[in-house]
Amino acid sequence: MNTRRLPIPRRRGSIYAMVLATVACAVAMVLGGLELSQIGARRAALLSDRLVARQLAYTAIESALWTLRYDSNWRITYPDGVMPDMKLPGGTGATTLIDAVDGDLGDDSGDDLFMQGRGTAGGAVQTMQVLLRPANRPMGGLYSAIHAADAITISNGSLLASGTVSSEDRVSASAATVYADVYAPSVDGSGYMGSSTLDKPVYTMPDSTLTSAWAARGYVLPALVAGGGSLKVSTLTPGPAPTGSPEGIYVIDCQNQPYTISDLVMVGTLVLRNAGAGVTISGGAVLRAPAGRPVIVCDGPLTLNITSRTWTTATDQSVSVSLLGLLNVNVTGGSTVSSVIEGLVYARQTLTLQGVTPVRGSVLGGAGVVVSGSPSVMYDPTVVDNVPPGFVEAIDLKIVPGSWQQVVD
Repeated sequence: MNTRRLPIPRRRGSIYAMVLATVACAVAMVLGGLELSQIGARRAALLSDRLVARQLAYTAIESALWTLRYDSNWRITYPDGVMPDMKLPGGTGATTLIDAVDGDLGDDSGDDLFMQGRGTAGGAVQTMQVLLRPANRPMGGLYSAIHAADAITISNGSLLASGTVSSEDRVSASAATVYADVYAPSVDGSGYMGSSTLDKPVYTMPDSTLTSAWAARGYVLPALVAGGGSLKVSTLTPGPAPTGSPEGIYVIDCQNQPYTISDLVMVGTLVLRNAGAGVTISGGAVLRAPAGRPVIVCDGPLTLNITSRTWTTATDQSVSVSLLGLLNVNVTGGSTVSSVIEGLVYARQTLTLQGVTPVRGSVLGGAGVVVSGSPSVMYDPTVVDNVPPGFVEAIDLKIVPGSWQQVVD
């Protein structure tokens, strides 16, 4: 008996198709995962580059500020405000200066500035911006109670100073007591009650045009007679000439003759020109300078020999004074004042402190300083908070707090 074998269904093709589809799905999933992984890696790298680029932008600004600090002619060096690119760890940095007032870097050194720093790392670029404000950098000597370009000699008495006594040459004491910290290449003698720093301070000093520059702004008191002259029992306050100076700046041309000033009450700046034969301010004296102004500027030797004295004037009581032969003027007031010199005192030549001369401010000697008696110098930091013209070493650019911001390119 013949039997017929039933046909077996052919399923191998469909199985292969299912396998291929499964493999294709698996491959797609793997490739998709790889793509997602690569996208994540690229995003992470870009984020890292952005963070690095932003830090490079900050670094570029900080580096540029240091460069400008030591280049007082930077406006000439970088007339368009564009500074050279710099290579930094992790990338590059560049900076640009923009006048924040009128866009012109060359017309006014007092204008605020924008500084933009651009950092580049990998494929990321970040730009940061900060506002800079010009600020006067005081001459180094203004940070001392007393500073001299030459020697400081203290003898037969005592010196009380609430700040540093500094010299670019030496400080010597003989039969004297020094109640102050001393800073000089050489410290001789004994009697020092404070610390001594043996080093040479190298500070910029005012140039020879200082006195004439201040004199050009002031009211010139009458000329001297031959052989010298004096100004006695006078009160000078800001006001209209001839009894005062609109700016409170009073100029005496000493004509290279000895000159003496005594019992002077003044609110303003006293400018002593052609003082080669020396000027002495003695007796009771009250001299006060407004903020941002020196109290005395002298282009020759200056001696301060102030004594203790107190002035008392009743309210609305007139005090008659005479200004070197000018008409008498009446100055009213109601106050009690004691002898004091308040502000910055500068003499281009030897400056001598005698008697009980009380200074509240700073004393700057373009040559040496000689001390005897028992003077005192109470250092006042406001002399550097508002630096007078002629005593500025350079103009620094200070970051305005809260002005940092990101710039979107």
